[in-house]
Amino acid sequence: MRLLFTLLVVTSLIYACDSDGSSQSGLNDPIETSGGLLNGGLVGRVVTANNDLLPIEIDLATGLTRLLPVRTIQEGLPGENWERGAIQGYFSANLDGTSYVQSIVECRRDNDAGFNDLYIYDSCAAVYDSGLAINYFFAIPNTQIDGAVKISRSGSYVAYNEFERASETFSMLYIADLAAGMDLEQYDIPIDNNGSAGESPFAWGPDDILIYSVPSDERISLYITNPVSWAPARTINLSAERQGEVTSLEFSPDGTKILIGYDPPGPYSGSVLILDLNSLDVTTPVVDVRDANTIPLLDDVKGNLVSPRWSPDGRHIMVVSESSGAGPIIDPTTGEATVIADTNILYAVPADASLTVVNGSQPTAAIAIAASRPSGGELTTSFQGYLTFDFPYYDWVP
Repeated sequence: MRLLFTLLVVTSLIYACDSDGSSQSGLNDPIETSGGLLNGGLVGRVVTANNDLLPIEIDLATGLTRLLPVRTIQEGLPGENWERGAIQGYFSANLDGTSYVQSIVECRRDNDAGFNDLYIYDSCAAVYDSGLAINYFFAIPNTQIDGAVKISRSGSYVAYNEFERASETFSMLYIADLAAGMDLEQYDIPIDNNGSAGESPFAWGPDDILIYSVPSDERISLYITNPVSWAPARTINLSAERQGEVTSLEFSPDGTKILIGYDPPGPYSGSVLILDLNSLDVTTPVVDVRDANTIPLLDDVKGNLVSPRWSPDGRHIMVVSESSGAGPIIDPTTGEATVIADTNILYAVPADASLTVVNGSQPTAAIAIAASRPSGGELTTSFQGYLTFDFPYYDWVP
C-alpha cells in the first residue's frame, strides 16, 4: 500500500448558516401547487454540482433548488495553488445520504511535480457527513481523476478512476481507506479497442462490495468483488449481441439488481438496462419515443438516455434524456399537466416497468422532473445551463 492522499483536514467544520441551518444564499421559497402532486408525488433529493462546481440539491416534493450549505474545496484548500481554470467537478452521495463527496479535477498546481511531467495538477475532494459537516479535505497528488469520487455505503472508503497518462496504455481504478489515507486496491484498466479513455464504470454495493466493468473487454463483462478484500468474486457476461460499452453501474438498494447505463455503437445513443443478479434476466425499463417500436431493442438505438439512478426505495429509476423531447409538467398555479418541449429532461419511471416511453407527446408512466432555477421560482424541466449535465452526474437520496 502507498500513501494516496495529502490529507488536509480531519475535523468537523461547517459553513456559516442561518439559525434554521439553511444557506445564507441560493435558497428559494417552496413552490406551491393548487392541485395534483409536483413530480408525481416522488420524494427525496437530487444532489449534483452546478456549472460553478458548487454542490446543489433539488427537493423533489417541493421543486426547491438550493445551494448546499457546505464548506467547499475552494475554501478549504490552500489558496496559493488554487487552479482558476478548473472546469469540471462532481458532487456525489452514498445510498442513504449519510456521506457526500465533492470532487474537482485538476484543482490546484502541484509545485513538487517535475518540469517535464505532463500531470502537474492535483485532484481534490472533500467528504461530508449527513449534516454536511466536513470529515476530510484531501488532495490526490499529481493525478487527474476521471469522473466522480464515490463513497461507499458505510462511508469508510472511496473509489475513483485516474485518467490514463500519455505514456500508458491503461488507467487505474483505486479503492482507498479514508481514515488511513491509503489506497487498498488498484485495478489496471486497459484502454478500450478504439483507443479512447479506459475509465471503468463502477458502483458501491451492500457490505461495501464493488462492481465495475472494463471497456476493453471484447464481450461486456461485469466484475463483482468480495467485501473488504475487493478481490473479484463473480463475473457476469452480457449478451454477445451487444457490441457497445457500459457507461454507468448502480446496485439497487437491496443489492439484487444492477442498473446499467449502456452506450450502443454509433453517435448520440444511450439506453438503460436492469440486470437481475439472481435470474440474470435483462430488462429495458425506459425507452425514447424514437425507439418505442424497435423490438428487440439491442444496439439499434436512436434516443440518448444516460446516467440512470435508483430511487432510495428502489421503486423508480431516474434518467437524463440528452435528446430533445416533450415532457408533461404540472403547472404550479392550476395543478394541471402540460406538455412542454425541452432538452436535457430528467425523467423518473417505475423500475418494474418495461419500455416506458419518454419524450413523446402521449401520457405514459414517465414523470418529467420539474424544479425551480436557483435565481427564481419558475419551474423548468430543462437542466441544461445550471447543472453539469454535459458530463451527467447526480445522485437520488432520501
